Amino acid sequence: KAGFLGTQLIDGTGKYLPESKRHVPTPKVARQKMLGNDSNYYFNEVGQNERGKVEVLVGAFMFCKKDVYEDCGGFDERYFMYGEDIDLSYTALQKGYDNYYLGDQKVIHFKGESTVKDKIYLKRFYGAMGLFYDKYFKQSIIVKKAIDLLISSMIVMKGTKTTETVQEEKEFILVTEDADLQIKNAESTASIELLESCNMLNKSVLWDLSSLKFEEMINYMSKNTEGTYRFLNQNKTFYIGSDSSKSRGIMKIV
Repeated sequence: KAGFLGTQLIDGTGKYLPESKRHVPTPKVARQKMLGNDSNYYFNEVGQNERGKVEVLVGAFMFCKKDVYEDCGGFDERYFMYGEDIDLSYTALQKGYDNYYLGDQKVIHFKGESTVKDKIYLKRFYGAMGLFYDKYFKQSIIVKKAIDLLISSMIVMKGTKTTETVQEEKEFILVTEDADLQIKNAESTASIELLESCNMLNKSVLWDLSSLKFEEMINYMSKNTEGTYRFLNQNKTFYIGSDSSKSRGIMKIV
């Protein structure tokens, strides 16, 4: 009984995102995670590049059959933005379904682009966890107050705005199969095969989405996670990119 399916997510620099597969964040596991111990938070029993049953997937890239979605009751509209993937994954488990992680399939996820990491974000994020606990885990008044206090403390401690400024690149290495394509600030054109031999100092890779396959780009990024990457749209009018979950990413007209 397949419930939800998810894949391996990488960020805009090719780095693996471990939240692609997680354990159910019980109050105990979540408290450990908040205090810096994430050993029981991520689902390490299944390898990064393997396939297998896991407990919780990430909402950035989840799939299921319509009847599974309906059987699980759909989205709980009390969640504003965060926590709904945990809620659906856990509900599926409660209904007797198995959630599967497909680690041999990779997807680029520009993590952190939905909102600035300020107090509003923290209240929504930790508030979603509070809703999840109230919904599924019966707690004594003392335990609930302790969790609420911990959540409030985390909001205060992490409430300083941490969004970084993306540093605009000076030059690009344009990777394209279109021999006639010319882009401003693109020093040279290279194929993916020739990219390894290029001098990447102070340069970013600019992928031409109209002529390249995502699988080839993703495979290169996964093996070269120290680079910066930008993605030229198919009409060649703008490019986008994200260098970390703490930055707002960039979109610029060509």
